[in-house]
Amino acid sequence: MRTAIVFLSALALGVGGCSSEPERPEPLFVRVALVGATVGPAKFDGTRWDALTVLPNLVAGVTREAGGETGTAIIAAHMTGEVLAPFEKPDPAGWAELTGVRRPLTGCGSDTLTPAWSSAEWRHVRLSDATRLRVHLVDRDDIGSDEPIGDVDVHAGYLREALEKGIVVQVPVSDQTHGQLLFVGVSVAPEA
Repeated sequence: MRTAIVFLSALALGVGGCSSEPERPEPLFVRVALVGATVGPAKFDGTRWDALTVLPNLVAGVTREAGGETGTAIIAAHMTGEVLAPFEKPDPAGWAELTGVRRPLTGCGSDTLTPAWSSAEWRHVRLSDATRLRVHLVDRDDIGSDEPIGDVDVHAGYLREALEKGIVVQVPVSDQTHGQLLFVGVSVAPEA
């Protein structure tokens, strides 16, 4: 009986039994970076990002005026596809904010569904349950007003996941943007 009590006490204290790996303490400060995003292939209503409606109507009119011949229609359809191809993807731009510091998200390329940034980085960040990374993206249009892509919040749980895994974590955000913005990529590393 006495041996059983000693054995059970040792197990309760973690002596002599299987011990779990000690928990790594969270670093005091971290570096957080927003490295990129994945934009949905179309707006929430199904329309293309930079589709121009004037050109297809113009080509259809030319085809009609040419007598609607099959050859002309094929050429017009091909021309429409070639002309519109560069206009189908957005030109993402915007900003990201963490701990009250806003960084611009520009220079990430145009006509892309996968923008990437190197300037959206914050140093000396203390993670807490209240830490949030806020991202605001628009489709920058030269010929009109900018169209919203989405505003999303990345909560501390995803930032801690990126820290623990030591990799870029693709955070799913489509539920915050009606599918217009699918993921944002975040990287978190301890500061020395």
